[in-house]
Amino acid sequence: MPMFALLPPDLVFAARLLRKSSGFTLVAAVSLALAIGANTTIFSVAKQLLFERLDVPHASSLRLLATTDFSYPVYEHLRAQNTVLGDLLAFHATAANATVGDNAERVRLHEVSGNYYEVLGVRAQIGREIRPSDDMPGSPAVAMISDAFWNREFARSPAAIGRSIKINDVPVTIIGVNPKGFTGAGSTLPSETPAVTVTLAKATLVTPASNGRNWLADPAAGGLIVLGRAKPGVSDRAAQAALDVQFAAIVRAALPIHAGEALPRLTLRDGSRGLFAQQQAFATPIAVLMMFLGLVLLLACANIATLMLARGARRQREMSVRLALGAGRGRILRQMLVESLLLATIGGLSGLALAYAGRGAIAQYTPHFDWQVFGFTAAITIVTGLLFGFAPAFAALRTEIAASVKRRHAVGRSVVGFQIALATLLVIAAGLFIRSLAGLTSVNPGFRTDHLLLAQIVLPQNRYPAGANVAFHQRMEQAIAAIPGVASVAGAEAPYLSGEQLETTFLPQSEALDASRNQTAPYNAVGVDFFNTLGIPMLAGRPFNEHDTGASPNVAVINQRLAATRFPHENPIGRFVSVGVYSGYGDILSSGPLEIVGVCGDTLYENLHEPPSPQLFIPYAQQTQVRRLTYMIR
Repeated sequence: MPMFALLPPDLVFAARLLRKSSGFTLVAAVSLALAIGANTTIFSVAKQLLFERLDVPHASSLRLLATTDFSYPVYEHLRAQNTVLGDLLAFHATAANATVGDNAERVRLHEVSGNYYEVLGVRAQIGREIRPSDDMPGSPAVAMISDAFWNREFARSPAAIGRSIKINDVPVTIIGVNPKGFTGAGSTLPSETPAVTVTLAKATLVTPASNGRNWLADPAAGGLIVLGRAKPGVSDRAAQAALDVQFAAIVRAALPIHAGEALPRLTLRDGSRGLFAQQQAFATPIAVLMMFLGLVLLLACANIATLMLARGARRQREMSVRLALGAGRGRILRQMLVESLLLATIGGLSGLALAYAGRGAIAQYTPHFDWQVFGFTAAITIVTGLLFGFAPAFAALRTEIAASVKRRHAVGRSVVGFQIALATLLVIAAGLFIRSLAGLTSVNPGFRTDHLLLAQIVLPQNRYPAGANVAFHQRMEQAIAAIPGVASVAGAEAPYLSGEQLETTFLPQSEALDASRNQTAPYNAVGVDFFNTLGIPMLAGRPFNEHDTGASPNVAVINQRLAATRFPHENPIGRFVSVGVYSGYGDILSSGPLEIVGVCGDTLYENLHEPPSPQLFIPYAQQTQVRRLTYMIR
């Protein structure tokens, strides 16, 4: 008789036994479901973050041209001179206000070169894609929308093609819908999918520069992401060498390079995962979490093995009788393993259902379940069934009662010892995690975090030009402050602990520009009541007040760290500094001298892990453009 001929009867018999021991079955299935479900969820997230490629044809041939900042003129020159890669595409990722009828929302926006879809090989699911002719001066403003945006705003109606919507108050015509699953060329994460895609030719209308300059024509205005296709027969090393020469020549011709300043480097990287460097930060936490959950699964197996050993003691007489009647040991072993695998299958299917139901529980990530996820779940289900099934099965085959009892006790002691070791390890790991979490919650960020609400407003440039947006934010601050229950309110361009950091050159009047030194500092444009609202102490001088306006002399407040770094042996109050936007290519856009009127306490800026950094504060009321402001309300 073939080896697996009796499997169906074994399955029926195993199902009857499990149904008869419903309490044991329920406890074991729930334990397995929780452990397998957690492992499946983390595997699906890890797969999406670390291993999944862009959903485009031949993604492995994509190459990312990484540098400090890519401007449109530099991209155009490099594209024209490139001979070692296929055609180069460019895009700019940002956010915008999208208005459909009376409904407005904040969405992700990609501004792309006309060859974007052609290079990626992506076709619209309805309508057509953006073409090079759409990216020419004077061409109509057109847009592609994502599948989710199409479903949300137009209920998947084909009539969406040809409809006009507004992006930052600029009318654009929908010409196509991106295929489902296409997340753009920047990331594999569904949360990063652009809802709307427009051409770079219309970028200066849709997202104009805050300084009013045409950023597409400015060689110092970076922000573009550039990708290309590998050329058959040209190695990455050869392509890198050729691009180094071309890029250096273009930068020298297009940008002012100061004496002693190093040229920006261009690095050719794998582009199959988009800007994968942003996602690599998750590699270590995910690996640690998977190891932790693997131990949880092993502990669940050990618990079930202990239960099955105790259950097997009651079946010893049954095994002895079956062996006496001529049943082979292999036959009995197989039947018991089938029982274990059936129990594991119940737990595995329940775990998969739990993982699917909770797939959106991790913020920003909604992993999709494919054959690889199912395969992973099936594999750990089988391994789990074998792990907790073998020891009880072998112990049950001992026919001598005395020897069987001793054997079972020995196996039981081994399993219990394994459980204790795993449980101890998990408790220690959990203790370290709780300690780290408690440490983070006890970190003093340098400002008050209690009773603080945040709200952000981004104003369209064409409706609120220079000056008008500053006045709007001032009126909004006054209106919020008048709300009953609001103690104070202040705006800031870069809210604390948001991961955002604005940077500027910082040159005291006694210093000259020196490319060999770091003469930059993080800065923040803030409202008059900023320091009072956040409870940041003033150590010297004064905070900003209502007299610090665009009509008064420019002023600044620096923190203690910046004062110690740049004015180590002198009082910074009353000193003048020059600041400007640092482009990354050495270009400085001067904004005139600022008088330092105050020194405040140090605060954490980007996150809770890094020490306080030097910080410069300027009143946003003295800026010409403030499109986006986050209101901190206490």
